[in-house]
Amino acid sequence: MNFEALKRRVERSEQVVDGRIVQTDAAWRSLGARWREAWTPPRIVLAGLLAGFFSGKANPQVALRRVGKLASPRTMQLITSLSGLLASAQSAYAAVTAKDAAATADTAAQTADQAAETATEAVEESTGAPAAAPAPDPGAETAADAPPHGDRRRPDPTWERQPAPAEAATDVSER
Repeated sequence: MNFEALKRRVERSEQVVDGRIVQTDAAWRSLGARWREAWTPPRIVLAGLLAGFFSGKANPQVALRRVGKLASPRTMQLITSLSGLLASAQSAYAAVTAKDAAATADTAAQTADQAAETATEAVEESTGAPAAAPAPDPGAETAADAPPHGDRRRPDPTWERQPAPAEAATDVSER
């Protein structure tokens, strides 16, 4: 066989593999749909009753001893450590996502401010008179209305760097 024939054979094999992947994916989705459709409430109850019957007929003491060997204190310690690790990873991901969302919201607010300024300038140019000042936001607080220690409903500000120990101690002691 020459090189071109081998090349065509490899390309054909790759196409066959791609086709099989598509077929397998479609079959897997179909199986999942059929599986979910098959589990009706009476079948779930029947499966529970059968599982309970067979677990009662099996020697439960032997089964509990086997589970006891698997559920040693070290295994439980490993499981709790892993769950803490997963929780901290999820919270870190949520923090990154929240930071991105805050950046997007800031960009949108800046764009809205620029659009409002452009609209005000356009109104001033077309009428020749200064545009009316925007109505104050009824929910906005003035400096006199603000609580003495800040609004507890608002989250703490985010910082670009960690504070120095002296700053951190001062910040905590002032509250």
